[in-house]
Amino acid sequence: MYFYAKCDSCFIDKMTVIHIPEKVTSSVLDFLIESTSASYRNNRSIFNNVFLDFSKVKYIDIEGALSIICFCAAVKRKNSTANFGYIYPDDSVLSYLITLGFFGQMSNRVGVIEGQDIVHIENERRMRQKAKSNKFDSKSVVLPIETIPKKMNTTSGADFENMVGEFANHAIDVFDILQTSPFYNFSGDDYYLFRQSNIELFKNIFDHSNSWGIASIHARPNYGTTVCYYDIGVGFKASIKKFDTEAESIEWALVDGNTSMSNDDNDGYGLIIVEEFVFSRNGNIKIRSGDCEMQLISLSSRKKTKVSSFPGAQISFFIPV
Repeated sequence: MYFYAKCDSCFIDKMTVIHIPEKVTSSVLDFLIESTSASYRNNRSIFNNVFLDFSKVKYIDIEGALSIICFCAAVKRKNSTANFGYIYPDDSVLSYLITLGFFGQMSNRVGVIEGQDIVHIENERRMRQKAKSNKFDSKSVVLPIETIPKKMNTTSGADFENMVGEFANHAIDVFDILQTSPFYNFSGDDYYLFRQSNIELFKNIFDHSNSWGIASIHARPNYGTTVCYYDIGVGFKASIKKFDTEAESIEWALVDGNTSMSNDDNDGYGLIIVEEFVFSRNGNIKIRSGDCEMQLISLSSRKKTKVSSFPGAQISFFIPV
C-alpha cells in the first residue's frame, strides 16, 4: 500500500485517485491537504498521474471549486511532471463546473491528461461568451472563473488598470442583475463599495502575492452572493514582513490605513473597504493565509482557526439577501 490517507485517496497501478467528498466547500482544501500529505511526503512520484474522483459529489460551490484548482496547482508546483484527470460527477454538478470554467482553468493551470475535457472546455468557452453577453439565468448568476495574472516588471500602469477595470465591470454586471431581484435592494453607495471591494481584492493578488490568482462570483437571488479571490503565492506574513505569525499579519492588514504598498498610482483603500461593504450588508468575510483562517462577522467579531498550512491567501466574502 503506497498511500497513507484514511481511504480518502488510493494508489492504483501508478495512478493516484483522490475521492472528492459529497459536499465540496472551502473545507475541501484541508481535506485534500490532510488526505495526501503523508503520501506526498513519503513518495512524491505517486502524484505523476492524479485522478480526481467526483463521482460521489452532490454539492459544490465556488469556494470548493477554486480550492481544488489551487490545491492541484500547488501539487504541480512541487512536482512539475504531475498530470490530472477526472472521474466525472453527475450532470448537475458537471454543468455547474462547466459554467464556472473549472476544466479550462485546470487545463491552463496544472495540465490535464491528454484527451480529457476537450468537449467540456469547448462548452465552457460558449458559456463564457454567454456570460459576457449578460445572458445570465436570473435564478443563479455565475461569473466564470477569471485569471488574475502574475505581476511582471513589464506590466505598465495602463495595462494594470485595464485588467482590473475589466473584471470590476464584470462584477458590476452581476450586481445589475441582482438589482432585478425583489430580494436585493442596493443603493448607489453599495454599487461603489462593491466595485471597489473587487478592485481591492484583485490588486491584493496582483501587487502582493507574487503569483497568479483566480476569482469568481456566484449570486443566488433567493440566498446570497459569494465572491472569491484565491492565490497560491506568498501569503500575508511574507508580504507584510512585520510579524512572526499569519494571524498577526492578517489582523494588521485589517486595520484602516495599513498597507504594505508605497504611495503610488496603484495604492488601494486596503481591506477596510471590503469590510465596510460586507458588514453594511450583514455579510461575513473569510481570510486564509498559511496556517491561519480568520472569519470576520463584524468589525469587532473575529474567529481565528489553526488550519493545515497552505501557500498563498484565499479570501472570500458572502452577502446574504
